Amino acid sequence: MSAHAERVYPEECCGLIVGELSRQADNSLKSVVELVPLANQWTPEVMGNDASIASIDTQNIDKQNIGEQNIGEQNTENASLGPCAPQLPTDFSGQWPNKSPDQSPYSKQRRYYIDPQDMLRVQKRSRQQGLQIIGIYHSHPDQVAEPSECDRLLAWPTYAYVIVSVQAGKAVDVKNWTLDSEHQFQPEAIKISPCAAQSLNADSNADFSLKFV
Repeated sequence: MSAHAERVYPEECCGLIVGELSRQADNSLKSVVELVPLANQWTPEVMGNDASIASIDTQNIDKQNIGEQNIGEQNTENASLGPCAPQLPTDFSGQWPNKSPDQSPYSKQRRYYIDPQDMLRVQKRSRQQGLQIIGIYHSHPDQVAEPSECDRLLAWPTYAYVIVSVQAGKAVDVKNWTLDSEHQFQPEAIKISPCAAQSLNADSNADFSLKFV
């Protein structure tokens, strides 16, 4: 995750976390098997002309199996992740007034977007392996590793939300968050085994013995 975040800096990186979800008493244990780096597909056009671009079709999500999200073919268009914006004028040109494109609050430096088809593809492959999507990671270039209000509004219950803080091109902090019953983010511990730490340092594609508890 850190390597991915540094590679695409100063833009935000994004990806999916695949693994196993098990419940222990009142808590869920998320064991990471694979990190799936994805391209940040954000463009100004993603925003559309109203705030509905930020919506997730929660009406079509099976609350009993929220860990797998149950994104069907019929609702992938509303399952996109990342954009969060107020209503814009219909003649919006893609550039925020008095700011360069890179400085805009709606550029890839401040927003990420996971294509719904990427989400569906990873979900299908994961299920074939007896796994599921258990979280999402993204980076905050030159910002702290804490979720924004936009992150909170678009978050789904039970998912792990890992944020990598990248300062001046160097990943300096990684934190994991999950929603509580009030839809507020709370810190969620990350446990890394020695073999996982070695894999992370080598930036390899090996399985990661990471657990979010």
